[in-house]
Amino acid sequence: MNLTNNLNLINNYNNLMIFMNLMNFMLIFLWIIPLNSFLTPLTMFCSLLMFSMITALSTSWWMNINWYPMMIMLMMIGGLMISFMYMLSISPNEMKIKMNFINLNWFFSLNFIFLIIFMNDYFKTINFNKHELMKINNYEFFISKYMYMYPLNIISMFTIIYLFYCLIIMVKIINFFNKPMKTYN
Repeated sequence: MNLTNNLNLINNYNNLMIFMNLMNFMLIFLWIIPLNSFLTPLTMFCSLLMFSMITALSTSWWMNINWYPMMIMLMMIGGLMISFMYMLSISPNEMKIKMNFINLNWFFSLNFIFLIIFMNDYFKTINFNKHELMKINNYEFFISKYMYMYPLNIISMFTIIYLFYCLIIMVKIINFFNKPMKTYN
């Protein structure tokens, strides 16, 4: 298949609804992962990495431009890597993963409940009006020159303030003792 056939396949209305619901289900599933008993900073970092990648994928698909979501993803990954580097340096090394049957059963039952909710939302969106969807996917709203104007600048300002706040907190934690966070013997 050539590129135009692939784009026509993606732009089909039914595939659009399936893609939207699949992305929502994956995002819900990623929020359930840290509820496990093997919660470590590394698993939290991996789930946030996957969450930011899926969010960047879905926003690049909706906005029809690729540089803005990738720029936000790189900023979030950079901030997360610095934050989790400090968190990994102060956390103890846990080599044993504690997994019992009750937690495993609870984890899969939560996934099953969210799968039922996902399927319920999918069947509700089948009757979605195609013209309303075309208004949402309007190119004029997501042009990059409007990125720093009022409705869209809130997201980028929130991201910048959040990363600046994380930077200040990490500097305050390090400078509190005037020494590295973890000593090596």
